[in-house]
Amino acid sequence: MHRWAWVVLLSGCGAVLPGSTAEPAWAVEAGCSLLLGSDAYRQGALVETMHPTDLALSGSGFFQLEDRGSVVYTRNGHFDVDGEGFLRGAGPYRLQGFMAGSTLVTALEVGPSVQPPQPTQNVTVHANLDASAPVQVFDPSGPQVTANSSSTLTIYDLLGRAHEVELFWNRTGPGSWAFHAMADGVLLEGGAPGMLQEVATGSLDFDDQGRLRQVSQRSDFTPLGASAPQALTFDFGLPTSLGGGGLEGVTGFSSPSTTSFLAQDGYPMGLLLDFSIDLSGRLEGRYSNGHVFTLGQVALARFPFPTGLHAVNHDLLLSSAESGEAILGRPGDGGLGSLISFALEQLPSGEHRCFPAPK
Repeated sequence: MHRWAWVVLLSGCGAVLPGSTAEPAWAVEAGCSLLLGSDAYRQGALVETMHPTDLALSGSGFFQLEDRGSVVYTRNGHFDVDGEGFLRGAGPYRLQGFMAGSTLVTALEVGPSVQPPQPTQNVTVHANLDASAPVQVFDPSGPQVTANSSSTLTIYDLLGRAHEVELFWNRTGPGSWAFHAMADGVLLEGGAPGMLQEVATGSLDFDDQGRLRQVSQRSDFTPLGASAPQALTFDFGLPTSLGGGGLEGVTGFSSPSTTSFLAQDGYPMGLLLDFSIDLSGRLEGRYSNGHVFTLGQVALARFPFPTGLHAVNHDLLLSSAESGEAILGRPGDGGLGSLISFALEQLPSGEHRCFPAPK
């Protein structure tokens, strides 16, 4: 395993960072080269803290920090959330990483503070419909007494409003069933409070072995104020007519009708409650709607020749011609270390040498 040696910089040994407008912490007249890779030194011990944005590096690598074009590197994982929601390290320097869905390296932001709602588009149903149930004519004005069976789920519209949907089943003939999805009309275009209105309907056909053979469906879910119907698709499993096994979702066996699984992909708006950073550097936010979203991931840097890094200020490093350019990755990639939150690395004292500050 690669072992790291760290220097304790002496007072008066540092430099103003190129491109930075920050004032140095103390009088600066020289830079220091960091001696890395010496067998005389090992990684510092990890010390637990009470600070959720403290990150200890376990293994090799450096955090990359940036401020207005000035890029520096450090093993010091003490970060805070600044007034704009970014993770900030020493002085004005912000921790760099990959925001969710992007491969570009940028300042890591703890947010958004508000997660917008996601409208329901897909509903998954696992159930059995009793092949021995009587054929029954469905009456939308009295669905509870004219349906063979029913189940209930909640779906969400574009504004994040919740709609309680009752899914009614009716046996229409041998191996044939109809479904009617109905919701209170209070939040539907053309609906009335307290009156159930159909938002989707269709039919399911089963073969003589109770396997789902064919599905047809249509929807007309038009929330109040919507300019067009909201697409709504029910997944009852892949029927045999489309190459499926016909047993993965809804079946038609001669056993009591029962619903074993109902799920949908929508959710309401959520407010950010807290966040955490895992071993792979993923920044995850927990929201008031019960969902956890990956907001980004910490980037780590390694160098072809880390002994060529120059230290400036008390724990910030600059790349140089001797170190080579930084190679960025994610924790755990390419030999880069992992991260431990609520912890910091103690930097063991080692040799230090002062040289003219790099130009």
